[in-house]
Amino acid sequence: MEHKEFGITAAEDILYEKVREKAKELKKQYRKNRETDMRYLGSYTSGGRTIFKVSIDNLQVHIVDGCWQIKMMDYIEGQNKVHLEFSEVKPDLFLLSHSNAKLYVDRKKWPNGYISMELAYKYR
Repeated sequence: MEHKEFGITAAEDILYEKVREKAKELKKQYRKNRETDMRYLGSYTSGGRTIFKVSIDNLQVHIVDGCWQIKMMDYIEGQNKVHLEFSEVKPDLFLLSHSNAKLYVDRKKWPNGYISMELAYKYR
């Protein structure tokens, strides 16, 4: 993905990296039988599949049972909010299909306060 200074693709990359690093950390903690800061929030069924909801710090992730793909992700840090939705494009393969974000930036550079973005993705 191409990084843009305030682009949604950069925000997506940051969230993926946070999840990847957190998963590594959780795996280490689990191996050492230590408690983690990941919380199980419950589950629901969508399209005949079970979706697990977990919370890690200020990130909430919806994970598809069986293929362990991400169905939805919400990230909140201060006033910044990013919401990502993923759709199954092939069996057991979920890709980003919709996202929106409200990002507050440096008030000296952007006196109006925030950037609000919404993107939809289509795959062929």
